[in-house]
Amino acid sequence: MSHSSNEVLPAAWYPLCRAGDLETSRVLPVQIQGRRYAVWRSASGKVSALDATCCHVGADLSRGAVRGETLQCPLHHWCYGGDGLCVHIPGDRAIPARARQDALHCVEAYGLVFGFVGKTPDFDIPRFVDEVDPVWSRATVVDVAAPYTTLVANSFDGQHFAAVHDRELLEPPQITRANVHHIAIHYRANVIGQRINDRMMRALGIDRVGVTIHCWGGSVLQVYNERTANTILVALRPLDEQRSRVYILTALKTKARGVARLFQPLHLAVARWLAVAFLRPDMGVLEGVTMRPRVLLPGTDDCLLTWLRYWRSLPRAEQGDELRERTSPGAARSSFAPVAEPLSGERTA
Repeated sequence: MSHSSNEVLPAAWYPLCRAGDLETSRVLPVQIQGRRYAVWRSASGKVSALDATCCHVGADLSRGAVRGETLQCPLHHWCYGGDGLCVHIPGDRAIPARARQDALHCVEAYGLVFGFVGKTPDFDIPRFVDEVDPVWSRATVVDVAAPYTTLVANSFDGQHFAAVHDRELLEPPQITRANVHHIAIHYRANVIGQRINDRMMRALGIDRVGVTIHCWGGSVLQVYNERTANTILVALRPLDEQRSRVYILTALKTKARGVARLFQPLHLAVARWLAVAFLRPDMGVLEGVTMRPRVLLPGTDDCLLTWLRYWRSLPRAEQGDELRERTSPGAARSSFAPVAEPLSGERTA
């Protein structure tokens, strides 16, 4: 399944950048489905995201400057608040009611900045179950030459666990739904692969896994493993119809105490490495895949079919044509190369 140029994104949370990459008074250009946004942190630390095309004559606001709690256009110095409203035009001119930018609702969670594409968010950023004082790793950022829906749907493809990851399923995977925004898959499997991450898991005594993957809004995945305390967060953003940016991090529900706290960063770094190593084969084989199923197998493909129905049922953003894809795919990055923000034309100020 690939996006057409007329398809509107689900109303959901999408990762914009790593919070640590957005310093005070900094502006980053961020692309979502071909549309450019200026993401910025005000002097007080508040994060905002505005349509990067100024409503005046179309200047690029991502080349602008932060002035206190406003973003100043680089061309005529119009200033916009975090809600998108123009609050100042040089020369004490009256501000037209139409002088405003589309704005995303932004929050920070797990070291990432998320923006809600749509109007008022109708669900929160998902939190891990039973977390009290969570701690997380720095996110690995990867660009993949595939639609983000292909990457997410892959987590609900039961056949690929054996074919790509060398997991011997002990029983058919189970699907559950909590609400219109949510779907989850649970599977149990033996770890029989010979990749280094599989050998490391067995060396740690993990030769069998029970994994639950929760998908929220089609763009955020939470991964739980019954055998470890680590949880994994995978957040995806469509750059355009054929390229996606993926953020991968690991988290623990509670900070360690005492001396154990000193080793927690290493623990998280190793866990993140294992998570990225597990996902590496997916990123390679999924490049160029558009997920246009023509022949599905009864029973075998039931989980994938359920996910496809879930995807089609997701509420869509209500901002109309401005959220539709506008650009051609452009040049794709090579397979699974971890990178530092900004990427693919996303310029630092």
